[in-house]
Amino acid sequence: STLLMKEVSITTPRVAVYNFEELQSKFDTEDKVLIQIEYKKGFDGVNLLFIGKKDASVIGDLMMGNDGTNPPTEMDDLFLSAVGEAMNQMMGSAATSLAGMFKKEIDIMPPEVMLKNMPEIRIHGDFFKNNSEFVAVEFDMEIEGLVKTKIYQIMDKDFVREITKEMYKLEGMEENKESK
Repeated sequence: STLLMKEVSITTPRVAVYNFEELQSKFDTEDKVLIQIEYKKGFDGVNLLFIGKKDASVIGDLMMGNDGTNPPTEMDDLFLSAVGEAMNQMMGSAATSLAGMFKKEIDIMPPEVMLKNMPEIRIHGDFFKNNSEFVAVEFDMEIEGLVKTKIYQIMDKDFVREITKEMYKLEGMEENKESK
């Protein structure tokens, strides 16, 4: 909300395990903005964020100081960078919260932001080659009067296990063997 100067609401996340085909079935054919954020300290893992191109262009337009009502139909590097900065701020805030919760330093690398269709996303990097199944966290996001969309945060199962293990330690509980 502070970054975009508009009221932003995000729902309670829904978490599921997917393969790529199941994830792809959630989307229309519009290109997606893919934001890849890697942890450089505290955790070993990558987060992939997906948002529709049209919705991302509204975020980029707001980040550029406009009102978001007339975003460009094509996103250039400047707009992708603006969207990346918004997502970097959001994930940086999440990393700060995790650091406070786990009482350890957690830091992320600057995001890698790209515009791709789902077949291109599938072959980008090694994530989907190395992870036939992965954890997807789905959020509904609404930006006051402009956008109602979904954001997907994708993580590999090992990364989710690492966070879960830390949470169990924090609570002084033993990890539930069934959660593995």
